[in-house]
Amino acid sequence: MAQASLSRLADLGLVLARDLRERPAAKREAPPPKTGIAKGYVLTKRGAEELNNHWMPEYSVYDLPEDGNASLWFADGYNLSLKDHVVRAPVIELCHQMTRQWSPLDDTDPTEQTFLSILPVGPRGASRNFLGLKAYSHFDAVLVNNRFEFVAGVYLADPLTSTATAKVSKLSKQGDPFLIAVDRPPRLLTLVKWRERIAPALAAAVEKELPPGLEA
Repeated sequence: MAQASLSRLADLGLVLARDLRERPAAKREAPPPKTGIAKGYVLTKRGAEELNNHWMPEYSVYDLPEDGNASLWFADGYNLSLKDHVVRAPVIELCHQMTRQWSPLDDTDPTEQTFLSILPVGPRGASRNFLGLKAYSHFDAVLVNNRFEFVAGVYLADPLTSTATAKVSKLSKQGDPFLIAVDRPPRLLTLVKWRERIAPALAAAVEKELPPGLEA
């Protein structure tokens, strides 16, 4: 279903299929074949324009970033590097898990029939102040709910454990809830314990929000 949807968007000229092995500036003679190789999809100029038009009512609500950068929230990805797609796989999988499993009751609904959902936002969007998230653009992903409220950041652990623990310490002291994405479960256990040691209250709040059975 996902492939069919993306193929339709590509046929409409809203996204462009890219060979993940391809350099961003490489000249493309033809789109990659429909099967046989892994593909990534980036927005075309037309796709970015459609999204900016769709989100324009929300865009006008949020204040401009303090640095004065008034970039629109969406931009084409012709020169976007996809070479780190394997490295970022733990972040993508964690965001998918949260999207599928996270559904707390909306405490503003007196009928107790409405549940909240998760919307993942990448660092590129956050850096453009999508939904006012510029302050969280140092994360590798940002999770917001369907009321557009910040839920948590996502940190992709550095391969060096010493570097990763230092970053977890820094993020813990900043006070914003964050999840940890890693490539191997044993490393996750170490970093989760480190977060708990540095900021017990923050760690407890994160654990409370996570769906049953999910560690991050």
